[in-house]
Amino acid sequence: MTKQPVLRVISGNPTDDEIAAVLAVVSKKQRVKELAEPTKMSLWGDPRQHMRHVLPVGKHAWRKSGWAQL
Repeated sequence: MTKQPVLRVISGNPTDDEIAAVLAVVSKKQRVKELAEPTKMSLWGDPRQHMRHVLPVGKHAWRKSGWAQL
């Protein structure tokens, strides 16, 4: 049983270092696995928490604007 080559040089004359770099990238790509279910993001990492919130209007609005928004 003969195995198919992992890499075949079609044109050019790559050095051993260049071939090693390509093989490292290919082998790393094959080791990446996908998660079966998406991970839940905490509020700390949620990008929507970094957006500006609507500022309050009315009495003591300036004070309420500094309160934490959850």
